[in-house]
Amino acid sequence: MFDPTPEAFAALATWPNAKDPLAAIGRYSEMQRALRWLKPSHRKAHREYQQRRADWVRERDFETYFKDTDRTIDRRHWEYLKARKSWYIMPFEWDRFAQPGVRRLLDLGCGDGDVTQRMAEWIARRWKASGGGQPLEIVGIDLSESRIGNARRLCVPPDPRIRFTFLAADVTAGLPYPERYFDYGVCSGVFEILDDISAAKFAKALCDSVEKGIHIEDLLDRYPGGFPREDLGGLLRPNGFRVTLRSVVLTEPFSLSTEPDLCHLWPILRDQNLWADRV
Repeated sequence: MFDPTPEAFAALATWPNAKDPLAAIGRYSEMQRALRWLKPSHRKAHREYQQRRADWVRERDFETYFKDTDRTIDRRHWEYLKARKSWYIMPFEWDRFAQPGVRRLLDLGCGDGDVTQRMAEWIARRWKASGGGQPLEIVGIDLSESRIGNARRLCVPPDPRIRFTFLAADVTAGLPYPERYFDYGVCSGVFEILDDISAAKFAKALCDSVEKGIHIEDLLDRYPGGFPREDLGGLLRPNGFRVTLRSVVLTEPFSLSTEPDLCHLWPILRDQNLWADRV
């Protein structure tokens, strides 16, 4: 387990997204994508990450790993992951979530609930600034019982009008909600681990559940057990959604000379954020 020291937290606080939550978009370039391989720390992290994922695939299939492995974490590690992931899982069009009339949001594949918590905090800040707000339910669903346990234990609504619901479920078998029950949906880091058949089922479940729009974040680099897709919109179009915004980013601020993430959680990965609207 990585050790999020006070120095590691302090380093994250200096990242540009502390002032500009979408800073990763403007910082990305194809040159950086190539130059990352000049960093010894990236090459080392890449080898280790590739080996970990190869071990997962060899020992068990990815779905079983994500469903059955105990991934319980404490609040300190959860807070670090919440802050660390905010660089590349951006508040992409999240202002829509705070608009009048929005009553239900879905975080599909919510994991430990760190993105769910950030969504709620973003909405609460927007409500405070505008003087708006209304009762809002945010539902997080994940395959892993232990990660849903983390979310239930660690997520705290930042506004009394916001209510969290967390469920452990296999969404490819269907969701326990009516069609278009949710105004908006969010999905982070799920499609990349699904083969084409599972991804098509997952996309249908997600799109059937959402009325207006969807934010998806997903990995673009290829690793064992992964299925990165340059055209995620191809999974959404048959289900009535069209990608209207897309940004490619790296998963940390790029520097050849410094190490922004003192915990070195991942290699410097190529990632995407997209927004899709119902047509």
